This record gives sequence, structure tokens and C-alpha cells, in this order.
Amino acid sequence: MKRLLPFLKPLALLAVITAACFAADAFAIGGGPLGGCPRDIQCPMVYDPVTCDNGVTYSNACVAFAACATGCSEGGAGS
Repeated sequence: MKRLLPFLKPLALLAVITAACFAADAFAIGGGPLGGCPRDIQCPMVYDPVTCDNGVTYSNACVAFAACATGCSEGGAGS
């Protein structure tokens, strides 16, 4: 056991640093522990445009949802 002790401290430190990096990535994209944006979902390739509060017109409501857009209404910007 004494021969393993010098190796355990660096491994424990590496594990803590790795966990902190994964947590930082999740919060950086607006996620947090329960997920967030962008949402990792597959949307149908159907053109039914929606325009959202951010001024972007998405090809359909699912794509807007996946991009975490809010205040979306049916129709494109030119409708």
C-alpha cells in the first residue's frame, strides 16, 4: 500500500480537475447539471418556419426549440 500512495494523490487531483472541467463546460453553454442549450435533439427536416424574439427565422419549431429560442411565432420574417 505504501508503494501506491505516491501515485494516488496525483490521480485524485487529476480526477478532481477533470470533473471540474466537465462541470465548467456544462455551465458555459447555459446548461447546468440538468442540461441546457443547445439542446441535443434531432428535428424533422420539415419547412414550417417560425420567427423568434432573437430575430432569427428557424426552419421549424423543433429547430427553434433545439436552439433555445423564445417567443417564437409561426411564419417567416417575410410572412
